[in-house]
Amino acid sequence: MYIETPVATNVEADYPAQINFPTVAICNNNQYRLTYLTGGRVQNRKPRNRTDEIKGIDDNTTNVFDKALLNSWDMDAVKFLRNAAHWKSRMILSCTYPNGTRCRITDFKAVWTLTGLCWAINTDPVDPVMVSGAGPTNSLKLLLNVERYERIESCTPRFKTTSLPGLKILIYNQTNVPFSSLDGVNVPPGYTMDIPFRMQHRQKLPGLNCIKEEKTKNGKEVIEEAQDATTCMIKNYLEEIERQCNCSMRRAYSPDAIRKIINIYLFLI
Repeated sequence: MYIETPVATNVEADYPAQINFPTVAICNNNQYRLTYLTGGRVQNRKPRNRTDEIKGIDDNTTNVFDKALLNSWDMDAVKFLRNAAHWKSRMILSCTYPNGTRCRITDFKAVWTLTGLCWAINTDPVDPVMVSGAGPTNSLKLLLNVERYERIESCTPRFKTTSLPGLKILIYNQTNVPFSSLDGVNVPPGYTMDIPFRMQHRQKLPGLNCIKEEKTKNGKEVIEEAQDATTCMIKNYLEEIERQCNCSMRRAYSPDAIRKIINIYLFLI
């Protein structure tokens, strides 16, 4: 077979002096803070009058979690979920870049996944952090607070968390869109953890029946224009939310959207 149809493979090994450090996103397994839902900001809020009932909730309920939904039904969906999620200023206690400089809390940007809000660093596809080597000396060092006391463990079917206390760490390229925090590395509370990973870059070569790669503006596509499988699933999910709930999360994925202790070390191998 090989004699009749010979196949040749060219392998090129490139050893650059520097490579991009990936985007790292921190996702708390608990997506709703107990103190926010049971606090006066939500419990004492006066919503607009409504004519339709909220399915499965009695208007005269005394359950604080049902009352949180009744009092916030007219709030902006993105704003509600962002306020209910863990704040980066409380969850991220310390951060150090691979070059040894301290990160600023403003370096962490909100990144939405279909399982909730995450906080990501090194998101700029044009000017990412560069590293010149592998190992712990070229790692991103994080000191994080899980805020286990904010976990909702009451018998409520709407807000009760189904995951164990801890964090998910997502590691991905600056030009990608994360689909779910469940794809990340699980980090339980109370541990010092190293997360080694290997960077791989694949490039399509021109040939028969190959799809030509086109660079997008600023290296990142708007989700409405993207054509890959991940963003297709996200768009379909957002459309289903709009159909069933009569509210939209689409703005969260727009580039113009509202812009126990753990030690974690992220390094290349």
